Amino acid sequence: MLKLHTYLATVVAITLLQVASASVPAKPSISWMPSSYSSGSNITITWNMWWGNNGTQWDAIANDVVICSGALTPNGSNAQSGQCTVDFSGGDYALVVQLCSAEGCSESSAVNISVAGTTDPDPDPDQPDNACGIQTDANGQYTMCRSDITKAESDKTASDLFVRVKKDIQVLSEADTQAIAPGRAANPDNVQRVERIITPAVFEYLFPLRHPAYTYEGFLQAIGKFPGYCATYSGEDSDAICRKLIATLIAHGGQETGAHDPNSSIEQWRQSMYYLREAGCTEGAPGCGYDVTCDPNSWQGQKWVCGEGKKYYGRGYKQLSYNFNYGPFSTALFGDSSVFLQDPDKVATSYYPLASAIWFSVTPQSPKPSILHVVDGTWQPNAVDLSRGIKKGFGATTNIVNGGIECGQSTDGVNEKPQSANRIQYYQGVAAYLGVEIGADEELGCAGQDAFVVDGAGGLLLNWDQDWSYVAENPEGKSFECKLVGYQTAYSALEAGDYEKCMVNYFDVTVLDQ
Repeated sequence: MLKLHTYLATVVAITLLQVASASVPAKPSISWMPSSYSSGSNITITWNMWWGNNGTQWDAIANDVVICSGALTPNGSNAQSGQCTVDFSGGDYALVVQLCSAEGCSESSAVNISVAGTTDPDPDPDQPDNACGIQTDANGQYTMCRSDITKAESDKTASDLFVRVKKDIQVLSEADTQAIAPGRAANPDNVQRVERIITPAVFEYLFPLRHPAYTYEGFLQAIGKFPGYCATYSGEDSDAICRKLIATLIAHGGQETGAHDPNSSIEQWRQSMYYLREAGCTEGAPGCGYDVTCDPNSWQGQKWVCGEGKKYYGRGYKQLSYNFNYGPFSTALFGDSSVFLQDPDKVATSYYPLASAIWFSVTPQSPKPSILHVVDGTWQPNAVDLSRGIKKGFGATTNIVNGGIECGQSTDGVNEKPQSANRIQYYQGVAAYLGVEIGADEELGCAGQDAFVVDGAGGLLLNWDQDWSYVAENPEGKSFECKLVGYQTAYSALEAGDYEKCMVNYFDVTVLDQ
């Protein structure tokens, strides 16, 4: 039971005299307190309201019982604070402070403390029987429960767009992916849709010069690995969206891996998949290391640990390069970044050469939207995008793929760079063959487009960084939270467990498995 032996109340107020605003007082906060006490004698509770509507009365409450209170003189929007010293018997207590006026009361967040000694025979049943929240263990180490951390991460990524992206990037199991085969009745729905559009004969026609590693079965498996690609859309022409996705895929793949032979009897839009590995690069030859971000002293080198002597030059239909692409692609497929980092040439085998391009299509690269969302209409340019010349259409996907080199480089905003011009030509050729409608208002080029920015419609914040906010009721005033940011960090909001890693790194907390 709580023993109210003595209390001392003091009120600190700035003496600027103003009339109190006719509104509920601003929320107070309890200053940091240890989570456990060896003795219940003379425990001091201090609270502050730093700025906002003032109160005329405050109450400190422990387990729904008022333990001390005080009167206040309103002084506009200036700070108010209070303090009292109370004796507690042994037990667990949830402390809150209420700040009240004639218009109502506001309440602080709860602070949980545990006092050694005989426990309350009837503890508050609303309080959990665990040590969740920000606690301090016997060694002075801060602890938090995994359930609290998981909930915080979930709350921060609960927007409709975030939920949609997380659904888009889900993957089929490796066993189920490897089981996909042409004509198999049990193939996933999105694979069966693609089989109707790209038959084996169509595949042969589209890619007559392809490297042997690019197979029809591998193409279907790459599609099946990502169920959100060529998926079924409610109220939309799903087949038409799929055709446009494939035309976009082949146009960009043609620029990255095409033979680019203008003298061939085969149109250049059909010369795709000619290269499997970046031209001029092999494992044993000098150069082509792409290892500038392998430095173990950099966060990139620590997160995506490079294999000794391994090279991360372009491989596959996307010509995936650098450890910061091999690592996330590996994590997306296997939940383990080391698979492709330790064996980068594995990307050039099985269905992985084509899967790299599908992965890139469904995964947004902040502040850019995903190619999938540009094509299926989820992304609609807002005023910021339009002010930067970014419009709906194929040109926006080129901006996503290689905008820094190919887009916004024209002196007149009209004439495309050669690479972008190639992509447009290939897109038009494939689209015509597959029956993809190109609207009169579709922006095919990107010569007049600036880079995407976080204030654009696709500017989903996809990485975690330390939240430097000051929270008075927390130990040392720290937030004990990570926040979403629009720049790349070591912690991705699209990778399971990265929020917890961010918390451990920046706040040195021990995570309790509860």
